[in-house]
Amino acid sequence: GGEEFKRCSIDTLFFVVGSPGSYQIHKRPQEETDADPDGTCFSKKTCDKIDPDKKDGDVAVVDVKLAKCTHCGAKAWNIHGDSNTGYVLTESSSGVQQCLIRPKGSKKARLAPCDSADHPYTPLQLQFASAADV
Repeated sequence: GGEEFKRCSIDTLFFVVGSPGSYQIHKRPQEETDADPDGTCFSKKTCDKIDPDKKDGDVAVVDVKLAKCTHCGAKAWNIHGDSNTGYVLTESSSGVQQCLIRPKGSKKARLAPCDSADHPYTPLQLQFASAADV
């Protein structure tokens, strides 16, 4: 499950809109003519609520994809961390704080509860730029 995401190339530029806890992570179009009027954003695939008492195991692991920025799974992202320890992308609209994970040996992105021992989160190396640079 989950879409594959490449690392560090011109087609992997994203920019953030909004405030902490309600960020949208927009994918920069390669060409302005390719731009979707709704935008393309990092999103979780489904927007089902997760029962906090049943968040262990795979029931709370959710695929991540690119979707229209109007999708329900594209509106509640946050970024935690720093350049020394790495950054963690979290999403909390399901009622459980989930962290971005990359299953071992995979290029796919998924979300799992941040405190999951079975699915440790993936610290990311992010490079930040101004809007004019993107």
